[in-house]
Amino acid sequence: MPNSLHSTNLQKNQYVQAIRAIGDILQEYDSDKNIPVFGFGAKVPGFKSASHCFALNGNIFAPEVHTIDGVLNTYTKNLTKLHFSGPTNFSEVIRYFGDFAYWHVSNGLLFNYFVLLIITDGQITDMEYTIDEIVRCSGLPVSIIITGVGDEDFRQMDRLDADTNPLYSKRLEKYAVRDIVQFVPFNKFAGNPQELARETLAELPKQLVDYMTAMKIPTTALPGMVNGPDFYTLRQNEFIGRFANSGMGDNATQLIRVGFPVMDIEAFANALKFGYQNILHC
Repeated sequence: MPNSLHSTNLQKNQYVQAIRAIGDILQEYDSDKNIPVFGFGAKVPGFKSASHCFALNGNIFAPEVHTIDGVLNTYTKNLTKLHFSGPTNFSEVIRYFGDFAYWHVSNGLLFNYFVLLIITDGQITDMEYTIDEIVRCSGLPVSIIITGVGDEDFRQMDRLDADTNPLYSKRLEKYAVRDIVQFVPFNKFAGNPQELARETLAELPKQLVDYMTAMKIPTTALPGMVNGPDFYTLRQNEFIGRFANSGMGDNATQLIRVGFPVMDIEAFANALKFGYQNILHC
């Protein structure tokens, strides 16, 4: 992929540049620097069609890596194993992100705030579904930073950024509670680290304070990170439980231990039935 933005020549790979430049800024606000990493718009080994939310390390039940160095190592290690393919859909990744945040809130972990960084080189092809998920997330402790790489026309992102007009979900029939999206055109700021940092963080403090204020959570003297229920273990148990009554619980546990890349119960069932490498996921 010498001419791709996902070039194996890492000096020319704009994803590597964006992950390093923006990731280094954001990880300083992460207490443990354990970062879940997902991909979208690529065919995962063993799958026939493109997935729009898969764990880059191959294990959707344990997708975290340590620090931005770990993110880059995971990305470059898997670069040649993935077949990048359109369309460009954001909604599945944002839905997973929202589920993750909701789990923490519903279990009383109110002092957690989450930031999703999406790096993309294409126009969104599931705009309305993406808006639905952003509107759903707008009442949760989350912010979304979308970074555009390459020379694509990213004017669509202004709609998601919603600085002028609040997002409205036709399916949910409601407006976003607050603005949670910031768009950063990477090429515009790539040569100026200070401006890149300023643009990346431009709206994040206000978004955090707006959420804390709306939820009546004090923003001074916050306690440290609360050690609460493990979201990933919950999902593992849900999948194992689906197959326990059919006598496949042990096999499901083994497959999870080996690693499964997508949160898709149908694909998981096919993997148990036919073997992971024989999945033809349509």
